[in-house]
Amino acid sequence: MSPLDADRLAPAIRSFVEILRELIKRASLTQTDLARELGVDPGTLSRYLAGQRVPPSFEFVTKLVELVVARIPDSNPPFANFGALRESYFFALQAKDPVRAYQYMLENQLNQMEEQVRLGEGQIKTLTEELQAERSVRAQLELRISELDAHAPEDRAELTALTQQLEEALSHASELEELLDQTHQALKLAQQDRQRVEARMVQSTTPVLFDEESRKLIDWARRNDAASGSETIDAIAYQVAEHLITLRFDERNEEVDELRRSLVSESHPCVVFATLVRLDALSRSKETNRLLRVAGSLSTVRKIVELIHLIEDDAAFDYGSLLEAVTQRDFVTVARVIVGLDDISKNKIVHTLSERLSGDRLAGVLHALEARHYKLMSDGTLEEDI
Repeated sequence: MSPLDADRLAPAIRSFVEILRELIKRASLTQTDLARELGVDPGTLSRYLAGQRVPPSFEFVTKLVELVVARIPDSNPPFANFGALRESYFFALQAKDPVRAYQYMLENQLNQMEEQVRLGEGQIKTLTEELQAERSVRAQLELRISELDAHAPEDRAELTALTQQLEEALSHASELEELLDQTHQALKLAQQDRQRVEARMVQSTTPVLFDEESRKLIDWARRNDAASGSETIDAIAYQVAEHLITLRFDERNEEVDELRRSLVSESHPCVVFATLVRLDALSRSKETNRLLRVAGSLSTVRKIVELIHLIEDDAAFDYGSLLEAVTQRDFVTVARVIVGLDDISKNKIVHTLSERLSGDRLAGVLHALEARHYKLMSDGTLEEDI
């Protein structure tokens, strides 16, 4: 197994890879033999162990743990608790592929919903059988009481005892009916939750078809950049902003999301910036922040740097949503964005991130900056360590 270049990995990926490596070490197999046992290509396994890729499903980790336990029954693999393993896997997947991590989260939610539905159906079956049995007992008691009333009314002791049993049977049946009704309601809610999760899974994996107007706007935006002149850029931004608002008003939310993603991914930062300015001028702060978040999540480092410079040079609106989205990306990307900024913007961003990030994430960003020969000074500024 080649040495791990841990400094180049996001902490979540590094932590997960270290677990994989420890498990593989305990398996006492060559990588080639291990790859064959796990049903993966040796090259793919090497990339997993280098942190270049994260397994597409948790099944790989499950197989690896089972293999270690089978070869060394008395061993105590690290993170044998599958809950902790799943958590480590999810955070690594989130750092490497946020979309796949979201789908993985939905798959887990769906499994939980399906388990709730199965439990609910089982409880309903059990309660229904108990209720039927209780009703049968009640019917027998009522018949016996009727016979005593008709043929042996003087046998008061048995009649009293049977009447008390009947009252208890009626009370138990009433409790069962109420519990059955509650279980039916819980099952209905679980089924609705499952349907919602299934719908979100479909949305996460099915591309949204553009309406014709959106497609024309994105084609127009893609063909222009800063050299096209401010009038052209402003004209594009005006129509994109107006179309976003129209789609939102018509509750065509999937098309809104797709238009945002395509605008950020396919057009020049100056077009994105001009659209943000137009939305802000229309007092559409929510739409402005949503577009900023998408830009922070999907844009390349170069585009983010250019967008921040454009906003700081000319705009009055806050771009905290952009920074928030950027900070959720891997530490190396965050560090590359910071290093790409001019000195004033660089120090401003570092100060903002110091306030917004938790201790572990801030430490991860600073570590990635140190790898690029930058260090945080006592006064909160960032200096290049030449």
